[in-house]
Amino acid sequence: MATDTALAPGVNRPVAAAPVTRTRQATASRVRRGLLRAAAATAAAVLAMAALTVTASPAQAATPRCNGYGYIVGTYYYDWDIPAAMTSLAPVANPGPSMQWKCTMSPGANHMGVRALQDTLNKCYATVIGKPLKVDGSYGSLTQAALAKAQKWHKIKQDGIYGPQTAAAIYHSSYAASLTQGRPGVWGCARIGQPGHGF
Repeated sequence: MATDTALAPGVNRPVAAAPVTRTRQATASRVRRGLLRAAAATAAAVLAMAALTVTASPAQAATPRCNGYGYIVGTYYYDWDIPAAMTSLAPVANPGPSMQWKCTMSPGANHMGVRALQDTLNKCYATVIGKPLKVDGSYGSLTQAALAKAQKWHKIKQDGIYGPQTAAAIYHSSYAASLTQGRPGVWGCARIGQPGHGF
């Protein structure tokens, strides 16, 4: 006796289905790989954004903090149209042979570089700042306010913070030795490293 029964017309014989476990495993594996790729891409994007946020610009990272004062030669004072090297007293980073005048200084600093700035503000900006500062080497609110007035006079950012832009813009207390024997030198105010008339 045949066990096979005839199917009614229009009814197809069932086809053996592929094993369910293999199909599900393959699909799950593809999904996992896709999720891992997406997670890795997201993590890379987040790290890149964090690096952009945390990393300082090269200019900021390269500007050292002022920690003393130095005598900067290279500014010129014209005495009867004869150029004489003028030496400016200014805040510097690393006083000594490797000193650098492009440095930053802000409230809270307490060293000889602050004294040099206070001396400069008193001598070169007396009419701009009004009341003279106490030259004590302490960068407090009065020094910050006085520097902000000098910055305003030069039409640069008025934040009362001493940095490379301010150092290059303001006049510093300076001295030029006389080229004439027996004649005293000249005290005045001049920009660092720029030829021109001091005052």
